[in-house]
Amino acid sequence: MTLFSGKNRIRLLFWFYFVSISAAVPYMGLYYRHIFNQLHEEHAIKLVTILLGIQPLLSLLSNPIAGYIADRFKIENRVLFFCSVLVVAGTLFLIFPGTGIIPIPSSTLFFIVCTLGIAITGLFGGPVFPVITTETLEHIHKNNEPEGSYGQYRAHASFSWIVFTFCIGSVLFFSQALVLVPVFYLAGHALIAFTARTGFQAKIQAAKVPLSLLFRDKSFFIFLIFCFIQSFSLFGSQFFISIFFEDSRLNFIAMGIAFGISAIPEIPIMLNAKKITAWLGNRKMILVGTIILTAKLVGLGLAAVYKQPWMIIVIMSIHGLGFGIQTLGMVNYIDLLSHPDLKALYFNLYTVFGVNIPMALGLFFNGAILELFDSQIMIFASAVITAVAVLFFIIFVRSPKKYASTEHLSE
Repeated sequence: MTLFSGKNRIRLLFWFYFVSISAAVPYMGLYYRHIFNQLHEEHAIKLVTILLGIQPLLSLLSNPIAGYIADRFKIENRVLFFCSVLVVAGTLFLIFPGTGIIPIPSSTLFFIVCTLGIAITGLFGGPVFPVITTETLEHIHKNNEPEGSYGQYRAHASFSWIVFTFCIGSVLFFSQALVLVPVFYLAGHALIAFTARTGFQAKIQAAKVPLSLLFRDKSFFIFLIFCFIQSFSLFGSQFFISIFFEDSRLNFIAMGIAFGISAIPEIPIMLNAKKITAWLGNRKMILVGTIILTAKLVGLGLAAVYKQPWMIIVIMSIHGLGFGIQTLGMVNYIDLLSHPDLKALYFNLYTVFGVNIPMALGLFFNGAILELFDSQIMIFASAVITAVAVLFFIIFVRSPKKYASTEHLSE
């Protein structure tokens, strides 16, 4: 087995994707805000919110198409390569204004240039992770690996997040060059494109895609409603967490430590995913994980209220516990619901309607709260909405009955 074949290639895809995510999620909002502040923009938070919110909304246009093409022709790696190359091109527009090579005279011009870059990265960045997930699951099923095996691959994403959130935070602390945030984002996608290129199949074969099964799958659409509510709060506030940290007087190294520590509990969870899945089952995993994430938000808010910034780092350590259990449960849940020839489409639809659109709307909501109130109120409001998601899940979401089966569609 070579470095870019089989399991190794999938592990590398997780590592490289989370190089990009380790830059974008914790620090991209800070990058935008600092440049707007340098340009003396009075409405910096509002403009940052718009920039962060545009990108996930655009996945509505690209993810369903990318998922259908990947399922129809079984060309996950070609889709991955094409999308990642275009993300690299789009990110250049985000890097250029921060280099200072040509001074940006106004916040309006900065906003326009960034919007162009985000339009490209938003359209083509959305399908990247669901396609990586689909390829991982297809590899698992092809090699008859047991349910819960996904965690052994997803653990490499957690390792990458821990390493690079701290490394990027340290680099930013010592260099004070926030333009390196989009540079890391570009580098991750460039490495994904190179890795995906090594997985091209010599022959493309079309497969029949049974779309009627998707439209009849009520269980999936109920599950998407839950995902919409919880992503509105959890992911909607995630991009503003670094601003919350900055308001709480954490420097870049402390932020990197907080974000890195947050993923450490994911590692044992991912590596023991088979046992945890057999013990709890997918439904309980999602429920327990979401409850833990709700408690994390409450804890962060209380630490800020009582002016204990060191407690924020401690509280962030439970994030990985909740997120790891929830992520494994969700991936297995969708895997069980989806027909073998619909997996890429299912995961892309989940990404659009269960993550990206509610995340974008949550960004606008949280941005408005930041402007009207402060980051503490934002955190508490997110906790309340996540608690509503927990209640919805308990009442309406049921466990899928049989792996890769259509039995649940005839009930």
